[in-house]
Amino acid sequence: MTSSKPLISVLVPTRDRPDLLRLCLSSLLPQQADFEVIVSDNFTRSSAALEVEALGADARFRYLRPPNPLTMADNWEFAFQHARGDLIVTLIDKTLLLPSALARLTTAAQTSDSEIFSWWSDFYVPVDEAIGYEQGYYSPQYRATMPTQLDAQQCLSDRLSFATPIAQEGTKYFTAKPCFGAYRRALTARIAEKTGRLFHPSSPDFTTGIMALALTSTVYDMGRPLLLSILSERSNGMKVAQSAAAAKQFVAQDSQALASAPIQGLYASVHNQLAADYVATMRKLSQAYVPAPRLLERLVSAVTQDLSATTWETKTDRFDQWSRLKSFAKKHRIQSVALDQAPGLAFPLESLISAVGLAAQLLPHSNNQINNHLITRAREEARKSSVSIYEATYKKFDSPLQACYFGDAHYGDNMAAG
Repeated sequence: MTSSKPLISVLVPTRDRPDLLRLCLSSLLPQQADFEVIVSDNFTRSSAALEVEALGADARFRYLRPPNPLTMADNWEFAFQHARGDLIVTLIDKTLLLPSALARLTTAAQTSDSEIFSWWSDFYVPVDEAIGYEQGYYSPQYRATMPTQLDAQQCLSDRLSFATPIAQEGTKYFTAKPCFGAYRRALTARIAEKTGRLFHPSSPDFTTGIMALALTSTVYDMGRPLLLSILSERSNGMKVAQSAAAAKQFVAQDSQALASAPIQGLYASVHNQLAADYVATMRKLSQAYVPAPRLLERLVSAVTQDLSATTWETKTDRFDQWSRLKSFAKKHRIQSVALDQAPGLAFPLESLISAVGLAAQLLPHSNNQINNHLITRAREEARKSSVSIYEATYKKFDSPLQACYFGDAHYGDNMAAG
């Protein structure tokens, strides 16, 4: 049982993914700490009530349903409004905490005066997502280090500068994001006082992370993964990064999503979306976003990579998005070999995933049966290829929770210098 005011509040916002939520909640049962869990079920099709009820009379778990369907940021905020703890952990429903996570957080909070605690994430790859998420592949990806206290302002500068594309950030990707660690209550109160709330659109993991860094002095990096993320095609972030249609739908949910974007109207790039978020976030903090030297060149390079990697629903969309990027580069006199060589209306096969999108475009839309057959076949070949790679290099587990125990033991105790 928890005390009337637990030390830790674990926020678990979820939407239409009860199967993933069940796995997420299973990772909270072994935690050895004083905590509560707040499940905010923002469902439109599939309720997660039964997943929480299955836990029985465990008073640590509370199930809440917003009165109306909410945006992602609003659902995170709804969960936060019901939190009572002094440390706020946000847990995405497709992630699992390693068994020692909250105990390690408790120790770190007692030994460090930092207001942000960050940990890393490993990844779990299901054998076949169509069947379920139990069996899968996992291999620890990092070398644990001693916990480190980071300069929050330097971390903020690095993130705002786009010095490194997101996919190449390594462990810095996780720093200060609410879904990869915890915030002290005092910091969440300052963010809310300054901006009216804790979580802001359109990507609350990035926007709130920026605000947290701007309003504190240090970050306590735990020096190891304490989270396992299930790689799923249902991941909102993965959909937006891989599909121009999904990115278009995502920004359409918020009319102001691209209002502050450096490249106006360019929705098919995670980096341009984030740039918009960063500008809007710094304005909410009443702080100017001073572009780092060569920022625009870095942004053009990152957006070029984004557009090259995504799949397209129509030739028109592809032409529009590339044209906007090329016009922006020309306006700011940015020279880029990669951009000069970028496609216009062509459909190069950058990857097998792109080939799936190509097949859907080139075949007659009336012949849906053939389209679906080829797309399904291409996806199956991609899955088999991935499975063969993982079988050769990764260990197979019967459940992600089993992998969590394995990972915890692998990384061991790195808290000696905490």
